[in-house]
Amino acid sequence: MSLSPSPKLPTHGTDAAGADSFADVVTGPKWETHHLTVQCFTYDALVAVYSEGGVSSGNLISGEFFIMHGQPTLGAIHTFDDVRIPPSAVIVAKNAVSGENYTRLHASVW
Repeated sequence: MSLSPSPKLPTHGTDAAGADSFADVVTGPKWETHHLTVQCFTYDALVAVYSEGGVSSGNLISGEFFIMHGQPTLGAIHTFDDVRIPPSAVIVAKNAVSGENYTRLHASVW
């Protein structure tokens, strides 16, 4: 009897409150992924994908994604497909507007 390989499940992360500089939200899995979902409940956020090591490494992989907290509805889930997220990439987020701290930003990659 052989066991089938385990499925590649999403990796999740949460940032409780925003800041005016990028903070790590979630580190991606050890394999390349291509889907990113983000949900934010108050104020807007900018989300970006950096290579392993995060913002300090200076290796931006994907440009900033603007997440509007109330569009199309409050807490809407924004999905980005066909985004190259290399193994162990770091998803980061910061306030879209300085001083307007978002709350409960959730991000998933798979």
